[in-house]
Amino acid sequence: MRARAMVHGAATVVNAIACGLGGAFGISLLMEAGVRFFEGRGITVRTNPTDESPDLAKHSVMVAMERVGVDGLGARCGLVRTYPLVSG
Repeated sequence: MRARAMVHGAATVVNAIACGLGGAFGISLLMEAGVRFFEGRGITVRTNPTDESPDLAKHSVMVAMERVGVDGLGARCGLVRTYPLVSG
């Protein structure tokens, strides 16, 4: 069983939000995620760029598997993003 998802990035103008004049806007940078389930246990995550922690992705996959009732399967997840993880 496999699953894929793609989301667009967003940015905010924090000072403008505090003044009630701004907000968030979409940007044309993407994050793609793919998950493959297999018989067994464990969740592994591969990220690109490789300098980030896989902890959030592992937790997200674990919560999603619990919510849909997936039991007795492991997961391999791959993430690719085209924008900086944190900026500003």
